[in-house]
Amino acid sequence: MDWNYFGRDLGGLRRKQGLLQKEVAYRSGFTASYITALERGRRPPPPVEALKKILKAIGVTEVEEAFLIRASKLTEIGRVMANYSADFPGAVAAMSLLEVSSEMTAAEVNALQTLVDGYRFRTLLPRRNDM
Repeated sequence: MDWNYFGRDLGGLRRKQGLLQKEVAYRSGFTASYITALERGRRPPPPVEALKKILKAIGVTEVEEAFLIRASKLTEIGRVMANYSADFPGAVAAMSLLEVSSEMTAAEVNALQTLVDGYRFRTLLPRRNDM
């Protein structure tokens, strides 16, 4: 399963603007190897503020920016769900939902992110038997 929504979309918008990775890197203050790693899914999506620098360097519209921020969340949710699928009963269902998530609203993405974050937090707590 390919969870690199963000990287695929980032590279597509960069190419649409006719820019090279090294041009985006120079304009945004990041290295070309970092931009390459993002596009290929070898690095997780950056924090929103860093992402906005990259998107400004590409010259995307507000709609495209919102789309990329959403794609970065979906990529992170997918990565977490894949890592916890054996331990988290709802992970398989959530991963199936992500496969058809192109029509998810921002509120639905945020709700799913809250679910994932809550699960990650609970996995860090000691079990009652461990106390």
